[in-house]
Amino acid sequence: MKNHNYKKSAAIAMILAISFSIFFALTSQSAHANESLHNVDVHIQKADLFYLQGKYSEAINEATKAITLNSNDPRGYNYIIAIHIANADYRKALDVSRIYLSVVEASDSLDLNAIIRHAALLEKSIGYQETIQFLHKYRKIFPRTVERDIEGLKKANKEGIIYYKIFP
Repeated sequence: MKNHNYKKSAAIAMILAISFSIFFALTSQSAHANESLHNVDVHIQKADLFYLQGKYSEAINEATKAITLNSNDPRGYNYIIAIHIANADYRKALDVSRIYLSVVEASDSLDLNAIIRHAALLEKSIGYQETIQFLHKYRKIFPRTVERDIEGLKKANKEGIIYYKIFP
């Protein structure tokens, strides 16, 4: 009987030890994740400040640090896109916009502004056909806007002008 109680007590002690180990590991991971999210916010705030001051190199450095900490947070990509647009480097902005779109689509937070900005970057840096192909992917989500923009692009192409006039 004593042997049975001893085994039972040892099993309970082992279960408690494992439970506490798991709890402390999860608590530690959670604290690390919270610290990481806080650091992302700090880098985004710094990127915003540098961007507003026109210190684009510093803003890109801070945005890149935020992306390194959390590549699923679209804010860092957004600043880098804005900086490339401000520098009239539409091809680089387009490259980062592709990543941005995949991040917001994966998090189910895609919005029309992201699609229009990407379409405008495509039109400005690659051309009319690629822009229409891109827009067709979003026809079901934003039917009226996409239809309007496709018709506008076709008309602008015939007239030899740019449809999206949102960049200098």
